[in-house]
Amino acid sequence: MSRFFTGFFIIFIIVLNILRFYSLDSIPHGYHVDEYAAAVSMQCLAHEGTGPWGKKDNIFLQQGFGTPKPPTYTFPALLWTKVFGYKVASLRAFSVFAIVVGVLGLFILGNMIGGFKAGLWTALAASVSPWSWVLGRLAFESFFAPVCIVWGLWFFSKARGRWKDGWAGLCFCASAYFYPPARAFIPLFLISLCAYEILISRRPHRWWLLIAALMIPAIPLIKAQLAGELSFRLNEVVIWDHGYLASIGRSGNILDLCQVFLNNYLKHLDPRFLFLKGDPDFSHSTQNIGLLSWLDIAAWGILAIGLLCWKVESVREVNPWRIYGKWLGASWFCFLLGIVPSALTHLDVPNALRMCLAWPFLCLITGLTISCVSQRFVLVTFLMGSLLLGDTVLFINDYFRYYPERSKGMFSYWIYDEAQTLKTPQQWLNFLVKYHVQDYHERYFLMNNLGQGCAQSYEAWKNIGVIIDRLNLKNR
Repeated sequence: MSRFFTGFFIIFIIVLNILRFYSLDSIPHGYHVDEYAAAVSMQCLAHEGTGPWGKKDNIFLQQGFGTPKPPTYTFPALLWTKVFGYKVASLRAFSVFAIVVGVLGLFILGNMIGGFKAGLWTALAASVSPWSWVLGRLAFESFFAPVCIVWGLWFFSKARGRWKDGWAGLCFCASAYFYPPARAFIPLFLISLCAYEILISRRPHRWWLLIAALMIPAIPLIKAQLAGELSFRLNEVVIWDHGYLASIGRSGNILDLCQVFLNNYLKHLDPRFLFLKGDPDFSHSTQNIGLLSWLDIAAWGILAIGLLCWKVESVREVNPWRIYGKWLGASWFCFLLGIVPSALTHLDVPNALRMCLAWPFLCLITGLTISCVSQRFVLVTFLMGSLLLGDTVLFINDYFRYYPERSKGMFSYWIYDEAQTLKTPQQWLNFLVKYHVQDYHERYFLMNNLGQGCAQSYEAWKNIGVIIDRLNLKNR
């Protein structure tokens, strides 16, 4: 690769990742209920040391719905919001920051495997990934999990370092805290990693250190999981839920569960999901491009040709399978393994968010493949660069110009838009009565627009509810 292309790609990565921070307050248009809840929860915890409903929780921050916020998110987020504020845009920026850290980690990991160019192409693949672009601009903690996997894998794979396995274990433990699907992925991933190291790479490891660093910090997580504190949302979506099985005429025996799992798994390999439309949920995808970027698709095509030409000696030196076969095989296996947690759920399948643990391995597959071929042929570098540029221009144009309008129904845009127009106390009172049932939405504006504290906004919300109940009783 020439200095021109190298310089261009470095600038491209920097500019594109800076662009991730642009217009976070308005794109996507409106805020998701999970984002409102996160902003209110962080402000309550920071100012009054309680959860959003006035309770002093344990290390898991209960929000009254969904999955409690893990300490791996809340404590760093407290520091972030202390500096950048408690609005949703600030927490979206925190998520973007995590993605950028993941891109950096993928560059370092790719560089370790195949040198600077492999790292550069891996970072390019991560930077243009529509998967990380859409999900990484939301105030969710979910995508922090694959970022931890990236850094854990780098520590684990380092040639030197006395404490590297300990750091890897901590990263894998943090991933399990961040997102429930990681708790299904991590054990399978570590078993696979152990088998790979023992049977193929044969590198020495301090396994006891990795296990200790993984398990000791995970004790509160394990206790909370066993006590059922973290299972509310899980019990709603798993495929062995009795209500769901009854609704599809299944009894719940092993054969039924295997069939449901396989059907769900194959939905994540549907070409429409991977290449054309992506996730049916607008908060997970623009639905104008699949899970994969054009660069990813080109890499998959090259790998398919590489398999067909396995025995052709004339292309042996440029066949990615010959150069990076072990890493590519392992990455493919882990990519497919990343689908397992999502396939174990029945709601909103296929689901790009629940399979986000597969994202780092997709980036590695693309980066290693493109770098291998482009090192030999300047024309390939030019073609891949053109593909990269064209894909990015079309995606960014669509994301910032048209996606906000297409997706706004997923982000309660009407509440957000109306709140921007309110000026008088009477208008605010009408607004608070109208949207009282949306508790987190209402409290967010009470706290951020009307200057109320956590407890004060809670009392105001309850008092408005009492007034509404009295009026309804009177009108009966």
